[in-house]
Amino acid sequence: MEEAAIPYQLPEPENHSFFFIDQRIDTRLEAKLHRHDAWELYCVLQGKGTRMAGDMLMPFAEGDVALIPPSMHHHWEYNPASAEVSAYVMAHYVHPISLDEIASEVGMNRSAFCSWFRRCKGMTFSRFVMQYRLETACGLLEHSQKSVSEICYLAGFGDIPHFVRVFTKEKGISPGKYRKVHQQMF
Repeated sequence: MEEAAIPYQLPEPENHSFFFIDQRIDTRLEAKLHRHDAWELYCVLQGKGTRMAGDMLMPFAEGDVALIPPSMHHHWEYNPASAEVSAYVMAHYVHPISLDEIASEVGMNRSAFCSWFRRCKGMTFSRFVMQYRLETACGLLEHSQKSVSEICYLAGFGDIPHFVRVFTKEKGISPGKYRKVHQQMF
């Protein structure tokens, strides 16, 4: 068991007896079995799954807090369906995201995912992705000097005419005019 645990680097304890690391961990990148020479206070902000600490295996859910003593082996395994889908969209919006791909990512079939997503977010997954891409484009139009065509692709839209059409329909103004209006405000 000792060899299977991943060593975990912590700040040098020299000159202080307490340190705080505010670390938000993507559920897909959670640390594998590990231990370290400090107490760990773990607060679950979202998601659920199973945690192993020492010789105990227990379920955990949003809102749980655990205090892990020094040198105790521990591991948190999240149920993929409980993770926030927005994080996946934020990481992959530049590329096409198929319903089958995202449904598989959260461990559901396509139909169940569509129903679940609409119930949770109040909109279809496709609309959610499109709105995220539009907000990304708006930020780039307001705060960068990149061309509209560059922004189109950086925001995850596949072609310029589609981007301009969707942007104009949703925002009531073309991307170029949006930039002029919002850059004059600063």
